[in-house]
Amino acid sequence: MKQSIFYIKRYGVFATCKKIIGKINFSKRYKKWIINHEKIDKEQILHDIESFSYLPTFSICIPVYNVEEKWLRKCIQSIQKQWYTNWQLCMADDCSTDENVRTVLKEYAQVDNRINIVYRYKNGHISEATNSALQIATGEFIVLVDNDDELALNALYEVAKILQDHRDLDVIYSDEDKIDENGNRTNPYFKPDYCPDTLLSYNYISHMGVYRRTLIEQIGGFRKGVEGSQDYDLLLRVIELTENIYHIPK
Repeated sequence: MKQSIFYIKRYGVFATCKKIIGKINFSKRYKKWIINHEKIDKEQILHDIESFSYLPTFSICIPVYNVEEKWLRKCIQSIQKQWYTNWQLCMADDCSTDENVRTVLKEYAQVDNRINIVYRYKNGHISEATNSALQIATGEFIVLVDNDDELALNALYEVAKILQDHRDLDVIYSDEDKIDENGNRTNPYFKPDYCPDTLLSYNYISHMGVYRRTLIEQIGGFRKGVEGSQDYDLLLRVIELTENIYHIPK
């Protein structure tokens, strides 16, 4: 609402209405795009997984702090529902003041032994919290996810599939979009393939981002003091060590 009022004051009612209509029309087009392009065959995917000769373990690392319960549950459940099941969930509660956060985390950890929780006793912000999650990660690859993100059901499968023929990959990333409060997918972000010059201009990799764990350990994880751009800082240090980077255009 504040953004709408600001836009009206700056550009006028006509321009504001035009922009809103444009967003609505784009949203409709994106829904059609999803229907036409996302042909996902669950049975075929499960068959593919059974034929995989290489089953990498993905450690999904999530810093948690005072996130609303419904978003936290959706995040965890989207991981539990993954068709590729060889994963470990590492979550670090950064001393949340909302006691319900700890209650929810304990609930899931008690029923799924793939879920591991670190309860920090001092708030250290996102870099230190993510490092706490990294400390309990044992998988070959780290998957960076925020505590209000959701993964598509085939997300980890797509990464494991690429690794069958390209086991030397060190960084893998996918496209992404947003989900509104009603569960509608919006604002698609169709990312470019890896280009180091472009990456020096802005961080287009973001989530879902997958990194070889040994490389993250080699650079010492996330750096304290760069909160807000910690993912970009990590990425720029990683690409100094490897060019084996792959974009999944999905």
